[in-house]
Order: sequence, then structure tokens, then C-alpha cells
Amino acid sequence: MIKIFIFGFILRLIPFLYVSIYHPEGVLFYDSYSYLNIADNLIDHQVFSQAADGQSLIPDIARTPVFPFLLVLLKLISGNILWISFVLLLVGSLNVLLTYKIALQVTVNEKIALISACLVAVDIPSIFFSSIILTETVFTTLLLLMIYFLIKKELNLKWALLVGLFMSLLILCRPIAIYLPVAISLFFLWKRKALKSTITFMVSSYFLVAFWSVRNYQEFNTINLSSVSSTNLYMHTSASIIVETSGISHFEAQQQLRSEFRTEFNGQDRSKEMGSMIRFCNRKAIGYIFEHPVIFVKQYTIGLIYFFIKPIRHYIDGYLGTSTVFYSAVAEKNVSSDAWIKLKKETSLLTIILVIIQLLFIGFMLIGILVSVLRSGWNKELILFMVILAYFALLSSITDVDGRFRIPVVPFMAVLAMVGWSKLMSKKFEHQ
Repeated sequence: MIKIFIFGFILRLIPFLYVSIYHPEGVLFYDSYSYLNIADNLIDHQVFSQAADGQSLIPDIARTPVFPFLLVLLKLISGNILWISFVLLLVGSLNVLLTYKIALQVTVNEKIALISACLVAVDIPSIFFSSIILTETVFTTLLLLMIYFLIKKELNLKWALLVGLFMSLLILCRPIAIYLPVAISLFFLWKRKALKSTITFMVSSYFLVAFWSVRNYQEFNTINLSSVSSTNLYMHTSASIIVETSGISHFEAQQQLRSEFRTEFNGQDRSKEMGSMIRFCNRKAIGYIFEHPVIFVKQYTIGLIYFFIKPIRHYIDGYLGTSTVFYSAVAEKNVSSDAWIKLKKETSLLTIILVIIQLLFIGFMLIGILVSVLRSGWNKELILFMVILAYFALLSSITDVDGRFRIPVVPFMAVLAMVGWSKLMSKKFEHQ
């Protein structure tokens, strides 16, 4: 097992060492600063705030607490950014080992477990994001730990309590997991019919989450865990619909939405009106969706496809510093056609090669998953993996889909893919 961990660690260490020497700022992306600012303000002022100046310490509702508090612990040891990045790299390497343990538990097949872990080890998005100071790596680790303990034993009351607490941390790392306990509980009621354990799991899953909801209600008059999903729904999903209906650019559509928002809340204290702002964003976005359901379904379907096949590209150049032009996935839609042509021209050759490798890798995985879905029978753990995969794909596709959204489910994709490929290979040998 240690060899599997070392293999994943070395593959992640190589780009990290390059970045450490030639481009240290590569471990920081736009959202990284918000998490680091919160950690600094927690240490210096005991306030959960994104304020960069340490003066206007307005409480924050955009971020949830698990990752910032982890950064606090790491910063108390050392404030060096590369130190934090290296610890995340170790956590990312642990995900390779956890994939092996889970795959072995489910398939009882050493070869399938080993190759599944190797697929996670060589997954390019997982490699690069393991040392970027964002939530992807920690979120994936918490998800894997939760599933590992979930399938390790029968779900008795004590075990259900432990698994539920991991689920609480998962939700408070990234709120996209907020409905996952419901999906898993329905699955276990169907497969195991353990009502008491399922109720215990549900209660413990939302136990810590409830405290954060209470905090947000007291501060912002809303029980929402975060404002990010509402902002994305309004600024991205609504903007995409406006682009289709009016023919304006994505940038112009977002400007129109910002103007609409400013008109509604002009001069109001955002910290006090955040609950109203979240409800406004949700209401307007849902209004656009119901007004143009066909366009939304079309965009949602494209998003689902992108969730499974979209590679990361601009993150690679941003991480390595191998291109002089860097835009986020959203900004790509905002720039003029000339700037977009320039961006494509200045994408590094290394990134182009890695994109091609990703596409081949994704194709290999999807073929195996398709076979696994069609031929895996009623293996309850594999069905659970399919539920998890479907859950994240369905929720992630509501707004603009990014290749990094797939990272948390890559371990489950790897196990399903190898089960499928093993069935394909065994059938081939039977024919021979």
C-alpha cells in the first residue's frame, strides 16, 4: 500500500517542485485569496471575514468553515504558502491510497484495486489541483473517508454516527454535498432497510451543519450555508439564458444582471441584506429558467456532457506560468474574439499535449463505466458509486461546468471503469 501512496506522491511532487522554484504564485488562484484572507482574519481578529485589509471586517457568507479552519491550523505552524501547498499535496496523495482501499473493499480484487488507484494517481486535474490552495483536494479526501467508513462495516448506530460526522465536515467544506445524505439514506433504506441507523446517519450528517446555519441566520437572516450557489445561479445560469435569447455577449449579459442587482439593492448595507440578496438571486434565476425552459434544458444537457468530458486547460498554464495570457473559464466568454484567438495561440504546447492526454484518459474511463453500468448487476457498493457520480454530475451542471468539478468523483469513476474493463477483458478471453 505504501508503494501506491509513494507513486501518487511522486507524480504530484514533480510539478510542485517546478512551481516552487520557478512560479510559486501558481499555487494560488482567484478563490485562494478569499480562503487565505479568512484564515488570516480568524488568527488576527477572530472574525470570519474575507477583508484583505484587516480593517473592514464584514462577516462572510460566501465561504464555509472547514477549509479556512484547516488553513488556520497550517498557518499557525507556518505562514509559508508553499508549506500549505505541500500539505495539500500529501492529502492529495492520500486520495490515491484511499481509492485503493475502497476498491479492494468493494471488488475484493487486488488487480482492479491497484489499477483504480493508479488511474487516480495519473489523473491530470487531480495532480495539479492537489497543491493548489483550493477546496478540491480536501473535499475529495473527506468524501473518500466518508465512503470508506460507510462501506467498511454494516451501518450500526455508532458507525452511522461516525460516518454522519464525516458527512457534516464534507458539507461544510463545499455545500454542494448538502443533499448527499438524503441520496445515501434513500439508497441504504432500499438496500439494507436499516431505519434506525439511517436516521442516526441523517441526524449526525446535519448536526454540525445546523450550527453554521444558525450562525448565518443570526448574521444575515438566512439559513443558507453559502451565497455562492445563488450567485452562480444568477450570474452564470441566468446570463447564459440571456445570451441565447438576446444575442448579446456573456459579458454584456452579466453587466445587465449586475445593473439589475444594483437597482434592487442600491445603497443598502450588503452585510445586513445578504439574506434578501440571496433570495433575490434565486428568485430571478428561477424566473429566467421557467421563462425559457427549453434553453435551460439544452444548456443543462450540455453541462452534463461537459462534466464528464471537459479537460482542464487554463489551470495548467496558470499553475506552471507557461503562458503570458491567463483567463478563468468565465473570462473566456467575456473577452473579445481577438483576445480569444490570442489566448488559444498562447496556450503552451505542454498544456495542449496534456489536454489530449486527458481526453484519451476520459474516453478510457467512460467506456469502462458504461460497461460497468450495463453489466455490474446489483452490487450494492457499485450502485452507491453510481449514485454519487450521478449526484455530483446533476448538481454541478446547473451552472457553468469546469473540468475541476469532476475531481471529487474521479476515484469512483476509476473503480467503475476498471470493473467494466475487467468484464470486457474476461469476455474477450472467454471468446478466445
